[in-house]
Amino acid sequence: MGCRYIYTNHLLERLEERFGINVHWENKKETYKEINDIMSEASEDRSYLNDSRFMINMYDLHGYDKKYEFRINAKLDIVFVMILERGKKIVKTCYQLDSSRFVKKKKFKKKHKRKQNLDSYLKIKESH
Repeated sequence: MGCRYIYTNHLLERLEERFGINVHWENKKETYKEINDIMSEASEDRSYLNDSRFMINMYDLHGYDKKYEFRINAKLDIVFVMILERGKKIVKTCYQLDSSRFVKKKKFKKKHKRKQNLDSYLKIKESH
């Protein structure tokens, strides 16, 4: 079975620089296996696609005519930037989740049911 992702040399350099992952330049198969393990634990986060300022920065760096995907490994606080091109997922680079580019985004809060809000409103109104 082939690799699901294509890893760029830039990504390998950033993993070594930012996260201390030992990149085996002579035998990249070992490195790819380690990265595949990290990527298997990462989940897709589409919220960054809706952040227009952030995406303009990504477009300036990597191109406007590409589709982007962001995968986050919460254990290691790594954000992988992937570009979907010609049916292949190319992992361009990675960032720390707490870096200035990325922030941990809160998931949406659950909405209170209208009946609960109405009940609390009526209780407040009755007390006055």
